[in-house]
Amino acid sequence: MSASDGKKFMWRRERKKTNRKIPEASTQRHIDARQLIVGLVAALLLAAVAWAGMRLADPRTMPLTTVHVDGEFHRVPAAQVRAVVAEHTQSGFLALDVDAVYADLLALPWVRSVSVRRVWPDALHVALTENSAFVRWGESALLNDYGEPFAPLQLSDALRQLPRIEGPDNSELQMVESYRKMTQLLAPLALKIVRLVQDARRSWRVELNNGITLMLGRLDSEQRVQRFVRFYPQVLARRAVRIERIDLRYSSGFSVRWSDSADQELLLNGIG
Repeated sequence: MSASDGKKFMWRRERKKTNRKIPEASTQRHIDARQLIVGLVAALLLAAVAWAGMRLADPRTMPLTTVHVDGEFHRVPAAQVRAVVAEHTQSGFLALDVDAVYADLLALPWVRSVSVRRVWPDALHVALTENSAFVRWGESALLNDYGEPFAPLQLSDALRQLPRIEGPDNSELQMVESYRKMTQLLAPLALKIVRLVQDARRSWRVELNNGITLMLGRLDSEQRVQRFVRFYPQVLARRAVRIERIDLRYSSGFSVRWSDSADQELLLNGIG
């Protein structure tokens, strides 16, 4: 190796060891530039999102053009349903408040359940189920087949002819079930319940369509109705028009109060 080659080799080693320093001011300028670019990009993205949101919220961008309403309407006027939905459809497909439509429809008298959903890209689907009046609940409300109370704006004459049930708060379902069972027990006699009452002491009273009232007490109410059903045809049917009340609260037997003599009672024992 020649001397010139050795010098060249040494020069390369010395250059390799040299660390070049970048001025701090230059580094800071690069960082500031990057931050500025990131901030501008973020601002542009936010502006684009805001603009897109405004455009989509505009009813003219995605208008709601079709409304499907399903359900059998007997008590709820179809025009009333359309009017409630129309109050919300001007906002467009995406801005439509589905929860508000649901709440307003469910608040209509005679409506039991509601389903509201959007159908892409421009339709709204509404399904309604009406309540069916099974019995009266107290003075002005009704119960459906499921024991659920509801209150129409007014009761027609036909609705006022329904059997009336009265009971403690939150006992609607139990009262409906008891009414059904007692109705089945009375079916062989062709007698119907016009009023079923459970008072604050949980004591039962049944008023029948032939004018007779059955006093059942708090316990074994259905068994006491069965006792009445067994002996009514044999002992009581031929004198039913004279009977005001039958007290079945005895362990075996019952007493009869006659309508033409308030002080006279017939007590039959040992027949339970």
